[in-house]
Amino acid sequence: MRYRAFHHSESTSESNYDLSISDLMSALCGIFLLFIAVSTMNLQKQISDLQKEKAEYTAKNSLAEKYSEMQKNLHDDIENEFKKEFKKWNAYISDDLTIHFNDINILFAPDSSELKDGFKVILNTFFPRLINVLAKKEYVDEILEIRIEGHTAINRFLTPEDDYTSGMILSQNRTTNVLFYCLQHTHPLMKKIGGKDADKWIRERIAAIGYSNSIPVYKTNGEYDQNTSRRVEIKIKTKAEDVILNIQQLSKEYQRIKEAK
Repeated sequence: MRYRAFHHSESTSESNYDLSISDLMSALCGIFLLFIAVSTMNLQKQISDLQKEKAEYTAKNSLAEKYSEMQKNLHDDIENEFKKEFKKWNAYISDDLTIHFNDINILFAPDSSELKDGFKVILNTFFPRLINVLAKKEYVDEILEIRIEGHTAINRFLTPEDDYTSGMILSQNRTTNVLFYCLQHTHPLMKKIGGKDADKWIRERIAAIGYSNSIPVYKTNGEYDQNTSRRVEIKIKTKAEDVILNIQQLSKEYQRIKEAK
């Protein structure tokens, strides 16, 4: 009797043990399946995000190509418009749609913000014709700003602080005088631009900024260029710049998600 009782007790223990192992395995399988399901959902979300980013990147990249082509066409149209005059004025247009007037002595007297008569003659010819190009139907809705920028050279006889301050006053006064001269003494070649009064369209976009000596120019050998650093530039800003910047940021995010996949 004692033997039977002992045997019965041992069988019950083994049965309970087997049941515990079975429950544990079932629980582990459930956890494993849950882990697989969560991992699959996360993977699917990452793939979905990547596909969305890729689609957005592709669409905006196509838009960037369109804007890049527009920028190039605008550059070429301005260059062709002033092909003869740029050489005479010692001016040129760079790929970023900045028109550089490099000989400051033609434009202003030394340390003066008063426009020389010769510069007034240049502006009388230049500004209306520039606006005429910008007002073309393929560009008119893309122009954000016509920015007149003034730059001075380093004056080694002044402290850096005094030189920057005096240069800021001079460069700002010069660009402001150019702006007011263009608005008051030159006249657009058309009465309306983009459905608006031409003068109003120009006023909404024109700006004058002085940079003092903060953006110097250097020669190809790395030497500071005193003469070229003294300059006035007119920068045409279009929507393309914001689109291209957005594409660059989107490209970084797309690459980050792709690497995390």
